[in-house]
Amino acid sequence: MLVTSGNAEHQFLRARDQFIAGIQLEVDAIIARSGISPFRLALAVDNLADLIDEVKIANARAHQETALRDRINNGTESRDLRSPLSRHKASMAFRISLSLQPDKDSSACGENPAGENLALVLFRPVGEYQWRPRVALNRTANLSRARLIRDAIGLEWLNEWRKDLGAPISTTLQLFHRPKHNMILRGRYLHWAVTAASCQAFLLLGYDQGVMSGLIGANNQFGQTFNNPDSTMQGLLTSIYDIGCAVGCLLSLVIGHKFGRRKMIIAGGSIMIIGTIILGSSYTVPQFLVGRIVTGIGNGINSSTVPAYQSELARPEQRGMLLSAQGTVTILGLCIAYWLDYGLSFVDTPVQWRFPISFQAFFAIFLVLQMIPLPDSPRWLCEQDRSDEAASVLARLQLDQPANESSPEVVHLRHQIESSIEIESAGGPFKYKELWAGGQMGNLRRMILAAVVNIQQQFTGSNMINYYAPIVYQNAMNLSRNLSLVLGGCTSLAYLVGSVIPLWSMDKFGRRMSLIVSAAGLCFCFVMTSILLSIGTAPCAYAATVFVFIFQLFLGIGYLPVPWFYPSEISTTRIRARAQAFGGFVNWLCVFIVVQITPTAIDNIGWKTFIIFACFCFAWIPMVFFFFPETKGLELEDVDHLFSRGGITGGVWETRGHPVLPGHHRTLNTGTIGKPIETAHIEV
Repeated sequence: MLVTSGNAEHQFLRARDQFIAGIQLEVDAIIARSGISPFRLALAVDNLADLIDEVKIANARAHQETALRDRINNGTESRDLRSPLSRHKASMAFRISLSLQPDKDSSACGENPAGENLALVLFRPVGEYQWRPRVALNRTANLSRARLIRDAIGLEWLNEWRKDLGAPISTTLQLFHRPKHNMILRGRYLHWAVTAASCQAFLLLGYDQGVMSGLIGANNQFGQTFNNPDSTMQGLLTSIYDIGCAVGCLLSLVIGHKFGRRKMIIAGGSIMIIGTIILGSSYTVPQFLVGRIVTGIGNGINSSTVPAYQSELARPEQRGMLLSAQGTVTILGLCIAYWLDYGLSFVDTPVQWRFPISFQAFFAIFLVLQMIPLPDSPRWLCEQDRSDEAASVLARLQLDQPANESSPEVVHLRHQIESSIEIESAGGPFKYKELWAGGQMGNLRRMILAAVVNIQQQFTGSNMINYYAPIVYQNAMNLSRNLSLVLGGCTSLAYLVGSVIPLWSMDKFGRRMSLIVSAAGLCFCFVMTSILLSIGTAPCAYAATVFVFIFQLFLGIGYLPVPWFYPSEISTTRIRARAQAFGGFVNWLCVFIVVQITPTAIDNIGWKTFIIFACFCFAWIPMVFFFFPETKGLELEDVDHLFSRGGITGGVWETRGHPVLPGHHRTLNTGTIGKPIETAHIEV
């Protein structure tokens, strides 16, 4: 409600003075308990005279608005009312400067006797004599004291004042931040740019997974440079990269939430450039191993960050398709690596292996350049108390133009995100033990699912084919080296075709059905491959290659894309980056195991290796059916419904192929932060 009476400024000043007096009493009590005495917190109001004049001017404008609105209602005039109304509302704002002053009765004045300016608080009106506080810390102030006061204001008394003033429960104290970059892109162009950058990261991942397959296992320039490594050393040269990826995921787990998705992706790409330089200049095995580790660290950071980044910026109805596109470009990178290796296999100089190894720097440089103009995730920005910047990002992500921070869709999304974060942060600062807590949020179950889906992906045997397709064809099927290289490239093309299917099917059939169909098809293909290879004839070996091709098609349908984004979909904003990083860490550890043992297994037990992975694929079918909830079509905040039901199967039976309807959002109890979520009705 807007104040329009002639006595408005006096009512405004009286309400404001009462508000400030309450702040002074509360903050002084907090400072007294905080141990930073002999200081006290002084408050002063800025531009009081100007503010009164502005209120008077605004009152006159308000009367003009009434007359103007009457004319518009009568159809005699048409005009945009938003600008004068916003000016009037802004005129009711006031500012308070906070400074840490020495106590008059104390001789211990500290390091700054004149007082230390700590913060500026702007109170924006949210109703009649109701204000929302926003704090900007002085960057030159003592940060420990500044943070203490900020935290005290935010956590000790703000909730009580909000209830007294009637402000929305989603109101949060937040730091002022200037945007670090100019975001020109908006709407579908911004979505395309985010998708392109995310796909670039996974194109690089796929290239790295495939580049070694055409270099090892033959007496070529690579083998001559590194003394013709045996099968054990071949496994180490290939798999040590996965250890680096696991380390990169751990880094994301520890520091990813602090720096945000965008900065972590840029850092990951930069690290990969450094690793590529080390690899391309290698002359010894130790240097090559170091380069593989460094490159892996960068890729681990990206692979654990990009899915969360993409899922937090994608629209719910398109999220499955866009995230599945990451799998498609992963296989495109694999194809590029296979065919580049094959083409250079006819070159009898060190360029044969140095060029394909160094070429990955091109993808990494392009990734860094793509990320620079892009925004950070609005959900991460809200959690960092940068809600205004988050609202700006949400407005630019809207497909309906024009959209701004006050558009209904943006306000609704912002309220959803802030409410979700408010509940998640009710327990105070994040502690790592939260990742393994059950309770209302079901974090333990989310983390287990994040790990299990990644274990399932690797023990389908996918990377036995992706890393070692030429070796599998050459050693397990007794085909020639040249034919093995050609078939390896063709296998990657079949994989690429399979990876395109989820672009259409993922948001139509959902995650559960995609995984179940994929696992069943993979099991069947490896069973048939084992049977044919056990016969031992050349025609049967050729027939077995057909089932390897079909295997790649089924792999692309489900177990290629889903494990990369499912952990980010089922996680809360508070743990999303960490859950995605943990899932990636488990994934890369499993990749290391599979990649390390595959050459030895092929040499020793041959076709029986396929039977082992067929058994794993069969086991995944009931696990997905009984324990994996469906997430298609849901806002990320709505997924919490599925886990609020408790147990290890909560939300699974209600969502077998049918998501919670997008319009059925949860209701928050606005009386006290941290009260349980009221579960919305779920239709099947």
